[in-house]
Amino acid sequence: MRRQPIASRTAGLLVLLLGLDGCGTADDRGCPPGLQIRCDCPGRPQGTTACLADGSGFGACVCDGCEALGLLPCPSGCADLQVDSANCGACGRACSPGVPCTSGECLAQGCTDYGLAQCPEGCVDLARDSRNCGQCGRACDPTTQQVCEDGRCLCPAGLADCSGTCADTRHDRQHCGECGRACAEGEVCADSACTADHCALQGLALCGEECVNLANDPLHCGQCDLACGDVEVCRASGCEVYYPSWCDMWGYLACPGECVDPWGDPENCGGCGIVCSEPTPLCHSGSCQAGP
Repeated sequence: MRRQPIASRTAGLLVLLLGLDGCGTADDRGCPPGLQIRCDCPGRPQGTTACLADGSGFGACVCDGCEALGLLPCPSGCADLQVDSANCGACGRACSPGVPCTSGECLAQGCTDYGLAQCPEGCVDLARDSRNCGQCGRACDPTTQQVCEDGRCLCPAGLADCSGTCADTRHDRQHCGECGRACAEGEVCADSACTADHCALQGLALCGEECVNLANDPLHCGQCDLACGDVEVCRASGCEVYYPSWCDMWGYLACPGECVDPWGDPENCGGCGIVCSEPTPLCHSGSCQAGP
């Protein structure tokens, strides 16, 4: 099979990629129906948008990571369907202007009739609303993972309150076993005890119970537990859209994040990640061989 030169294949890849602009929309050539890509998301770092069934463009950006905040991903952003007037009971089901949402229903009477408080954004439950905890406008700090319980900002079950920061003392290097007990340089916190970082000795990171490469692990991309999407790969610690079929079109092998020539690439000789080194540093016909 004739293989396309590197310069030509790179240009072809750029043409395909430039069919999508930075806003998650398609140009006049459309997009493959069902294709998912990353996109900006209101109130969250990123989300996912899918190409419409008719291939005319991409739909609304659906936020990810909302579940960690106890919220649900809606096209408008992360939402609490119990109290969000724009997403009352379901994404996109908005109450009439000025009508608050509580328990997933648009109210027909005043806030106090339902045992709620009247705050600027509507009726709220001061006992559990993390944006109005105990009183209107008193928000729990989302960066500390605190939630509102009985009108107080508290750490969720399983985490310890370490001077306002919610910490998992089983794995937190700054609060290992108890608040304020930090592990030394080169140590990690495992099962509430500081221990030598055996993963670091291999150039890897400890995520849970295993050593992983944050540069290319699709389940831990750039940091532990940050997973890439279904049509993405992890490359250089970042998730990016990837199409194995593109490589097939050019007669190349699909390896994580790139198309390679397994017949002559010394970094992927005969297969992804097979590196030729001394005394056989050259790749010829898919096998590592000695130099001339």
